[in-house]
Amino acid sequence: MNEKARLRYEKNKKRYNELGKKWRENNKEKSKEYNAQYRKENKEYLLLLRKDWVSRNEDHVKEYLKIYNSARKLKMREWREANRERIAASNRAWKTANRDKVRMYDHLKRIRKNNAAGSCSPEQWEARFNYHGRKCRYCHCILDDRTVQIEHMIPLRHGGSNWPSNLVPSCKFCNTSKKDKTYKQFIRYIKENPRLFDQGFYT
Repeated sequence: MNEKARLRYEKNKKRYNELGKKWRENNKEKSKEYNAQYRKENKEYLLLLRKDWVSRNEDHVKEYLKIYNSARKLKMREWREANRERIAASNRAWKTANRDKVRMYDHLKRIRKNNAAGSCSPEQWEARFNYHGRKCRYCHCILDDRTVQIEHMIPLRHGGSNWPSNLVPSCKFCNTSKKDKTYKQFIRYIKENPRLFDQGFYT
């Protein structure tokens, strides 16, 4: 735009804006298509303009985001309050369909609480479970994704790690009976109480 044209535009800016607004109101579909095409063809240029504007208006942006996030949190809180039953049902359905992930999340929560070393992914745990024939490591009963529990052969409170090599599948009874015993201590306990564990055990 040359100087003469720029001056003419500045002089008639208000009139041009009103004409443009009126045209957009009368041609909403065409205006929408044009804007979409323009954004598509000038994506990088518009991104640079946006970054430049943000860098020159940091205080304004921060204040806007503060107000926006506050309003968003309030809206989300109100929505959660109004949809408690829906959220609870959705969570129950997800947990039922993802028992292995729920078990691992609960397991990792215990790990963080005890500051234990090592880590085990859901895939690694599945491999460990299959390695033991999908049976309890102690009483040899058949387990599935619903009944299996993750058990530490060396308990966390005795310095046991969360590496896959220290994890074995266990039924609820054996896991509860073992408590904080080490693997060797629990095997000895099983031998001393054979009637409690009538399906045999690994040595």
